[in-house]
Amino acid sequence: MANDNFPTADAARRCLTGDCGDTLKWTASRALMLGLGMYMLGEDKQIIRRAVAGSLSVQSFVFLWTLLTRNQDRATLPSVDAVESRDILGIGATYIVRSVLVGVGMYAAGIRDNLVRDALAGTAFVEMGILAWNGQRGT
Repeated sequence: MANDNFPTADAARRCLTGDCGDTLKWTASRALMLGLGMYMLGEDKQIIRRAVAGSLSVQSFVFLWTLLTRNQDRATLPSVDAVESRDILGIGATYIVRSVLVGVGMYAAGIRDNLVRDALAGTAFVEMGILAWNGQRGT
């Protein structure tokens, strides 16, 4: 049977045991998706700083979640579970929570302007990535 773990959760689980290469790759990939969303909605200042800060904030949550659920059979995240179960309210809720995490990361990095817009826009691209991952799996 193929590995059914969500890639970022699986990478975080491996990072807890010392193998952090994939975690760095997924954190950078998330930053790229966040930055693309921000850019497409019109952000033109400090996109890299915004995207990296947001991605690091989300990664902090991923590590915490992984630490709390490391003994479960499957490495997953609440947003993935919501998408897999086609829970529209759950998808919306995890999108908002992830947007808040991105916004908190940007705020902590000193970003104050366009904070809500950029967090929502960037997070939309991350959400599309989760939907695409789930769709390619055929669930």
